[in-house]
Amino acid sequence: MKIRKNTLLIMMILLTVTFMFANTKNVSAKVTFNKTSKSITKGKNYTIKISGVKNRSIKKVKLKYNKKIIKVKKLRKNKYRITGKKKGKTTLKATVKYLLLDYTPAVKTIKCKIYVKNKAAKKKKTNNKKNNDSEENIKPEIDWEENNIDKLLVQIEQSKNYKGMIYKLNDYTVFNKGEDGGEDQYGLITSPFYSTIDWYSKKDYDEIINEVKLIVKESKITDDMIDEEKAYRVGRYMVNHIDYDYNVYGQRIYETLFDKKTVCAGYAKTYALICRYIGIDCDFVCSYDNQNKSGHAWNNVKLGDYYYVTDLTGAYFTRNIYGGVSNFFREYSNIGEENIKYMDKYYKMDEYTEKHQIDEVDYYTRCKNEGKVYLKQKELYNLPE
Repeated sequence: MKIRKNTLLIMMILLTVTFMFANTKNVSAKVTFNKTSKSITKGKNYTIKISGVKNRSIKKVKLKYNKKIIKVKKLRKNKYRITGKKKGKTTLKATVKYLLLDYTPAVKTIKCKIYVKNKAAKKKKTNNKKNNDSEENIKPEIDWEENNIDKLLVQIEQSKNYKGMIYKLNDYTVFNKGEDGGEDQYGLITSPFYSTIDWYSKKDYDEIINEVKLIVKESKITDDMIDEEKAYRVGRYMVNHIDYDYNVYGQRIYETLFDKKTVCAGYAKTYALICRYIGIDCDFVCSYDNQNKSGHAWNNVKLGDYYYVTDLTGAYFTRNIYGGVSNFFREYSNIGEENIKYMDKYYKMDEYTEKHQIDEVDYYTRCKNEGKVYLKQKELYNLPE
């Protein structure tokens, strides 16, 4: 009997090791750069990402490349900005140390071939008006795999008025260098569309980011939490500490954070910023009925493969009805017919809807039906503060 028990124990250990090895092999194979090769122009930037593993699971990344050809700046553990320095080619090699789903350590080396080319030669000016008009109307080539902010910056860079003053710092900031001794401006990205950016001085920007860091800390957010819990904790903190006030005129992020009162737009912009700061894709979305002079703002939050509707204004007014903060991670129809009808046109464009698919069912139902790990609404309500 004792021999049989020992034999059974050995078999179980062997099966466990075999499973872990197979799991490591399968998951490791998915870790890669989002591009296997990329051509960039000398002096221009390109953002490359490590896909197949979440940022919080990455423990260390070691890079190798020809420093004479390209410059590489770390933006996040899974994201790097590449700048072309000299015409030529090099291979960007990254040795990624990370954790599998069962917290088993894994290592994989991934590569991307980088080709740097010189700037295109300037065309000679001509007095032929027809030729000039046709040249001005040529649309710049855009890497459609980049988000809309990046596409906008490409257009700016290739326009004749571009002076190299504006560029993207990270997923939530665009920097505008002041001209002729003017003040530098920091724009907070709250959606993929440039028109919704709030611009601030360096002083105000630093104050905002420090406040964002404080909110993340006081929300007790940790790297090992799933995105659902992180996004919920941020929203819960906001509706518990920032009041809805009809008399508020300012709807910008600064006033929302420091006056501790706002309306729907202030909630949605600030929530989008904080989510983007902690690595969750989140957009400010708005609708406005010009005839009745009424509108609303909310957020599209990405969890898994889909985006979900989150309305902090609704959460504020219903926070004590259900024993917790609701109106999170809802289905598309939850926006409401009027808001859908008068939604800003940018959020109805194909280039937005194709990459921002809002789920037809709520996040909780999606996870339950597909057997994914998630927290039920009741579990969210009972999370300690």
